[in-house]
Amino acid sequence: MSRHTSRVNAFRFLVRCLAPSRRSPPPDSLAPENRKLADEVATGRVRWETVVEIASEYWMTLVLYRELREKRLVDSLPAHDRDELVEYFQKIHEANGARNRGILEHAEELVRMLNGIGVEPLLLKGVAHLASGLYPDPALRFMNDIDLLVPDDRALECWRLLTAAGYATRPEYRDKRVECVPQDWPPVEHPDRRGEVEIHRRTEWDHLLASPSLYLDARPLQLGGGKAWILNPTSSLIFTLGHSYVHDVLGLRADTPFRDLYDATLLARRFDREIEWPRVRETFGRAGEAESLRIAGMMWRRLFSLNPPIDPPQRGWIYWQRCLLKIGSPRWGPVGDHLTQNVRALGVAFSGTPEGKRMRKELATPSVFLRKLRSAAQLYGGGHGPSR
Repeated sequence: MSRHTSRVNAFRFLVRCLAPSRRSPPPDSLAPENRKLADEVATGRVRWETVVEIASEYWMTLVLYRELREKRLVDSLPAHDRDELVEYFQKIHEANGARNRGILEHAEELVRMLNGIGVEPLLLKGVAHLASGLYPDPALRFMNDIDLLVPDDRALECWRLLTAAGYATRPEYRDKRVECVPQDWPPVEHPDRRGEVEIHRRTEWDHLLASPSLYLDARPLQLGGGKAWILNPTSSLIFTLGHSYVHDVLGLRADTPFRDLYDATLLARRFDREIEWPRVRETFGRAGEAESLRIAGMMWRRLFSLNPPIDPPQRGWIYWQRCLLKIGSPRWGPVGDHLTQNVRALGVAFSGTPEGKRMRKELATPSVFLRKLRSAAQLYGGGHGPSR
């Protein structure tokens, strides 16, 4: 069996493990859809190294462990697999649980600091999910930073408050003045705290995430003696899908954002009756990102067997095949992303805008054209392509 086939088969097995059970089974028994999984596990033919490798690549290691336990599949493991896997999962669980507790304590301290200058930050992404109790087990969510949205006119003041308290950017950003950076500000970190900190402003985004309606009706959250805010369930779902499929351009750049779609899955399960699906569709449509939402819906169905009220995409099968190619052959990932980036640029180049005119002139220069060809060749050959 080729490595490509092995990884794709392991990926399909992982997806089946993560799919929710259709109904609760009687005590001490398996749900019907899990019996085949249990039989496969019991044979000892599952390539667990590859399954765990892929789960780790997509930050789903501990979610996989939880689902194996919830579906009672751990008991079906052959003894030699069970002992090694359970020990590995438990050590990761313990380490990430301790890390997340440290990150949450750090977030509480940040909220109190910002409250001290009259700013009540809006928590985003992973820290919002941890602080709000969205995850049944906080250790399941892997995260690296604390994302805080602050008012545009107070952002620089918040930044200076943190730097005065000992926070600093990475060395490569030290010579940059943040007030001169129009988009994402670089993260800052403190030597004695867990997790980086990212200060966000709504004006840093030039797409769906800048929509004012997203931040209306936010909900207050008491955190460590301070006051913060989190998005309401509908806005949180829009932000989660929008961050992956619009901000990270996964509507074009095929990939499988397990972690973000798992966040969305937990939101949909917990707030089923509160989520306003017409508003979700309207927000993406108004931003010209309706197809990105359709792709997100398709991937949601394929990865977690959920059926959100979202129309299927126009070229869903092709997108899915690109995802499988990327999973089966990780080297293809940078190549596909590079090609997608260049194809997207062609639309701008021939748009008749001043930017298009500039790009056509640049691409007409032989040295530029050859450099792009050389970069693509390096990527395909396994060398180092352009930094992203």
